[in-house]
Amino acid sequence: MPDFSIPASEFSPRRLPLGGRGELFALQTDRFKTSRLSLLTVLPQTRKTAVLAPLMLSVLRRGCEGYPNLLAIDRRTDELWGSAVQLRDFSYGDRKILGLTLEYIDPVYLPGQADVLPDLSDLVRRILFRPLTDGNGLFPAAIVEDEKRLQCEDIESLVASPRRYSYAHASSLFFEGRPCGIPSGGSVEETRAVTPEELTAFWKGWCKTAFFSCYYIGATPPETIAKTLLQSFPVLSEGTAAAPASFLEVPPPRRAETVKRKEEALEISQGHLVLFFQADGAVFGDERIPAFEVAKEILGGSPISLLFMNVREKRSLCYWIAASFLNSRGAMVIRCALDPANREIAEREILCQVERLQRGEFTDEELDAARKSLALYCRTVPDAAGSMESTMLRQNMTPEKQTPEEAAARINAVTREQVVEAAKLFSLDTVYFLTGLKGGDDDEV
Repeated sequence: MPDFSIPASEFSPRRLPLGGRGELFALQTDRFKTSRLSLLTVLPQTRKTAVLAPLMLSVLRRGCEGYPNLLAIDRRTDELWGSAVQLRDFSYGDRKILGLTLEYIDPVYLPGQADVLPDLSDLVRRILFRPLTDGNGLFPAAIVEDEKRLQCEDIESLVASPRRYSYAHASSLFFEGRPCGIPSGGSVEETRAVTPEELTAFWKGWCKTAFFSCYYIGATPPETIAKTLLQSFPVLSEGTAAAPASFLEVPPPRRAETVKRKEEALEISQGHLVLFFQADGAVFGDERIPAFEVAKEILGGSPISLLFMNVREKRSLCYWIAASFLNSRGAMVIRCALDPANREIAEREILCQVERLQRGEFTDEELDAARKSLALYCRTVPDAAGSMESTMLRQNMTPEKQTPEEAAARINAVTREQVVEAAKLFSLDTVYFLTGLKGGDDDEV
């Protein structure tokens, strides 16, 4: 078998055009026994797309030409040696990304080196472009109503997870007025108002204008994958469509002018505190990103971080605590679960640790551990097909073109002075607190 392994120092996806409405980004490797192929499209993140895009995908998955229901589709994927078709709907900066991901066994591991991709692509073509319709050419009302109900249940289920609920509500407050502040699925009221006519019109518009960015990781030559996609999806050669726009519509704010605060209550025993910080508008492509990442890691990215060691361990003010840097949105967030009685003192202590970081009050050992942890994560990207796809997506959608090995080198080059300089740019913007009402059931830790 040819050696297509990806050396630690290499990450060079090939880019091939797919007619006038698509392109293929392919990494040829024999690291895995399965191939991963994603067909993704990019839409602006609006209230309309937030509601209709996931609903459209769910309705399409319910049945298609030749496979009239979900069971028939699943049986077909089982026949194709246990292949999988996964719905994809997520946000990336200010953009909505939706499509499908296919996972299937590489031909070299099948009897007679059978290639299942042509048949699997045909199934996906039917799902996306030959769905079930009624006599009027509309999505069947019963299926639309069923998927609307499930989407509403998913929105309402957020309250069952205080950790997710608090983060979602804090995000909406912090990103208010920006596309990325719109929750996926929209609201229950918006979902219930969707009609088969509206959803069908949305699908038809998507079919006519979508540009397909395809990402492949596997052992098959990229030219073979491109040929199969062009044969299976005639739509790729029907006219032209605009390539995906940048992941951001407008740059994020640089610094908070005032601190927004909000408090809500649920019948739970724990409280959940979320603090959002502006990060001077730093997003993918900004040369300061490695310093921001290391600063976040020292502050709250590991069990030896300032927040974990001081807020949780030494002062026992919370059950868990962590910090994250949102490098596609220019923000840092700190989250923790705690006894509601500790809410004020915990916030003061968290801000105290942020100030310590800004003053450079961390050891060389903590700095070195943070760099090693982040660099190790970068180097493990080639160990998972999903991580490689995420890197390829970033290279395609953002100004950030570095490879995992280059990212690790940049992390290792971050100095103490750069960390302090980055930390001083963290500006508290939003404080959200979900308090637990007395008598509530125990909730997730």
